[in-house]
Amino acid sequence: MCAVERSYSDYIQVREEYAPAMTKEEINEEPDKWLDFFPHQKYCEFFDALLNCLEKGKTSIWLHGNYGTGKSHAALVTQKLFMDDLKRVERWFQKNKAEFADPKNLKTRLDKCREEGILVVYDYNAQGLGPDAELLVRLEKGICATLNEVGMKVPGNGNLDEIEIRLRREGDNFFKAMSDIKENLSYLPTYKKIDDIIHHLHNDELGSIVLAEVQQVFRHDGIFLDVDVPSFRKWLQKVRDVNGLERIVYIFDEFSSFIETNKTQLKTLEEVTENPHLKENRFYFVPVTHMSLSSFTGENSQTAKRAKDRFVFKKIEMPDDVAFRLTAHAFRIDEERQEEWAKIQDELASNIASIMDCFSKNNIKRDAFKKILPIHPMTAFLLKYLSESARSNQRSIFEYVSGKEFKYFIKTGGPSKKNGRFLTVDQLWNYFIEREDLGVVKDVERIKREFSNIQRRTFSNSPDNSDEIRVLKAVFLFVLISELLGKEGDTLIQPTVENIELAFQGSGLVNVSGIIEMLSKKNCFSLANKHISLFISESGTEDEIEKKVEEYSNKFHEFLNEPLKIKLNSLTKSP
Repeated sequence: MCAVERSYSDYIQVREEYAPAMTKEEINEEPDKWLDFFPHQKYCEFFDALLNCLEKGKTSIWLHGNYGTGKSHAALVTQKLFMDDLKRVERWFQKNKAEFADPKNLKTRLDKCREEGILVVYDYNAQGLGPDAELLVRLEKGICATLNEVGMKVPGNGNLDEIEIRLRREGDNFFKAMSDIKENLSYLPTYKKIDDIIHHLHNDELGSIVLAEVQQVFRHDGIFLDVDVPSFRKWLQKVRDVNGLERIVYIFDEFSSFIETNKTQLKTLEEVTENPHLKENRFYFVPVTHMSLSSFTGENSQTAKRAKDRFVFKKIEMPDDVAFRLTAHAFRIDEERQEEWAKIQDELASNIASIMDCFSKNNIKRDAFKKILPIHPMTAFLLKYLSESARSNQRSIFEYVSGKEFKYFIKTGGPSKKNGRFLTVDQLWNYFIEREDLGVVKDVERIKREFSNIQRRTFSNSPDNSDEIRVLKAVFLFVLISELLGKEGDTLIQPTVENIELAFQGSGLVNVSGIIEMLSKKNCFSLANKHISLFISESGTEDEIEKKVEEYSNKFHEFLNEPLKIKLNSLTKSP
């Protein structure tokens, strides 16, 4: 293939400017940046549903989906479609017309909404946001910021304006009242001027905290300002009137923390989102979360029931081919070695062609896998679904590619290096199982514990890169994804001997089925009809398991069913 034994890092690097997750700052770096967004089927369904809500629906829309599915990117592009230059919007539709069932109709409906007058706000990160006054003021601030960005008028007399007016009116008296309760305050005692307080009321990070303390001082001094939904709606009406707007849409990304923190105090949110279709409202609130509301509050809770009257819930998912295409976009090929790299890719692809063809039923073409080589197709597939199912905002296929583990692999692996030709499934182990810096679901903790028990009991002297340990890690990862997805899991990510063999095909690791058989005989897992399952106890630690063994070792007869017990007794009495 080549005279010099090169590493993959001699051919490919991860782009320094590559952003695993799209942000407002990233998408606004260049005017045309958002035009690269690919409108896959789930996004098309969401956008169509949003237009339905704006046209004639009586609800807003709630966008949710697993981590790493592109929710933020979708939300940002949605704002662009309503607010960006018409020529760019036209170019995007022309570029992607084949992806929409009826692109002409969709574009006509979008144009009509724009012509009638619409303001679409994008806001993100509700961490620490209070459920009542803080929420309403945050919404006002978000609307004001967007009005300023697009050159529209900002009317006065909003809830935040009323607080500022009263602060100025109180003047020194405010500081006197504050001194009475300063031991209960964290931030306000550091301020010496009203102007400084007002300035920080508009600060994205401190605004909600400062507002809460200002309200606390006001209440101590017998001042009760009505920061409420009716006042908010009156102000919204002024915003629409002075700017000729028919509708205001507020997309609030990363809203999960607000729901989680305030799930028993959602009255203000419920009031804000009630009857958006009425002429006096015309305010559509679009939360973006990693779970649906019922996941936070319970399917049968009153909050969940009321939410169903206020929202259409749409789940966004990233199709496999899109995920792999975006992953390939992260790679930067060395310009001087592009021809040599193309030949290496062809050879790598020819070694695993049969595996790539296994995914044709998933509408993933060979080319999608070829572009992300040396990531093995089975690894890529498992990586995507583990990222989505492990439910962590830092675990995604894109984060993996931009992280230190992948960079280490391309530095140490190469087209002619033993155990380094492909990034195989076992090399995802640390990323999903061993990390201590990320929250994990219960299944992940259990898999880690069981693996540690087996390793300590059976392979205490084996290096981590031994063939047995590599296969064992792959088995456990396949079991994990099958448990996380249940019946929804694809057949290619089920823990079977065939799939484990496919996962190492072309890597240089031989006799995988023999290793699986040996591991089974060592009681590392159960093997029946070439399907693998783990011996996982209800107890957690090995000490607890030993206690259970002692407890039940002399109780064999107690667990026999009655007919068998009678038969056994008759046999023991026979001469």
